[in-house]
Amino acid sequence: EIGTWSPSYFPHKGSPKALVLLVQFQDVKFKSKDPVATFNHYLNGKKGEAMPEADKEVFITDMPYCQNYGSVQQYFADMSDNQFIPQFDVVGPVTVSRNSAYYGKNGVDNGSDTNFPQMIKEACQQVDGKVNFADYDSDGDGYVDLVYVIYAGYSESISGNSGDCLWPKS
Repeated sequence: EIGTWSPSYFPHKGSPKALVLLVQFQDVKFKSKDPVATFNHYLNGKKGEAMPEADKEVFITDMPYCQNYGSVQQYFADMSDNQFIPQFDVVGPVTVSRNSAYYGKNGVDNGSDTNFPQMIKEACQQVDGKVNFADYDSDGDGYVDLVYVIYAGYSESISGNSGDCLWPKS
């Protein structure tokens, strides 16, 4: 019957909190000296803010793309006339127990990353006790509304990369 059930979605008004987990592997680490600052800048930074100091040795800093024109948060604020300003809490990086190819290995039947769920589970277990997951349950249903995982390394979606690279998920 129409109108009897609606799935829970991440809120699209106000300032809900989203958990962002940085995940690296035994064999692949983030290049940034301070990945939390790097991704916090990308997700929550303000227009015109320079990149974090820790990244200036990694990136060419005199290029215009090295400054935040606007972050993901700023994009949503601008597009919603300040009705939706998500707060991204960047945590990590955590290092999972295996090499990246283990989590990115494709299954024989469908070509999907067979161990990807294990990576997410391990990452969440590593931050359990350090993160209050209830802070990310805006509707009080006992489930985190959104966990955004950023992993170190390259994506299988980029032409020429190994089939053992992770495929981005949404």
